[in-house]
Amino acid sequence: MNITIDMATISKENKSVKDFIQTVLIDNIGSLVGTGNHYLGFGPQTQAIELLGAIIEDEDIERLQRHNRESEFDTRSKSRRRFHNALKLFSNQKYIQFCPELKTDASYQADYDLYCNLRCGYAHQMRPTGKISVTTEPESLTDGTTHLEIDQLSGRLIIVSEILYRDLKEVCEKVIAMIDSGKINHTKPYGDFLGLISYV
Repeated sequence: MNITIDMATISKENKSVKDFIQTVLIDNIGSLVGTGNHYLGFGPQTQAIELLGAIIEDEDIERLQRHNRESEFDTRSKSRRRFHNALKLFSNQKYIQFCPELKTDASYQADYDLYCNLRCGYAHQMRPTGKISVTTEPESLTDGTTHLEIDQLSGRLIIVSEILYRDLKEVCEKVIAMIDSGKINHTKPYGDFLGLISYV
């Protein structure tokens, strides 16, 4: 769509949810991690996980939520559930081990909770909190640590940047396939997600 105002043209392009996943979550975050910006890359990766959870959620279940029954991307009282639900798509089930849906779950470990300490840590403080440490593959090899394992020397849960990104990319591809096959019971994945405006 083009609009002309006083000799200037405003052009608007809409990006679908699928385009956004491919361009931003896979390509752009991949570039960030691939160029060695590992520390900064953790924030967008955790936000991407939550967004994927919002994309795949079932509309009927969302409307049953106590605080916000609207069918939308708004996150009021939905963030933890969305983050947890996206982690269920990860092949490595250890992600769920460190992020049960509810804090009342018997497996909940406050110091190692990925939602509170990785997602919220980066969202609000731009750093991991609790007993979570972030690292890279070369550092992890040198240190003898393992992704999603509690290091015996430090007592900290290790998150490796490149492995997290590969796992995230795999989930992004799964969600794109779910959108292509119409497997998500929600209107959100099938519409526009982002409007880009340019002035010509």
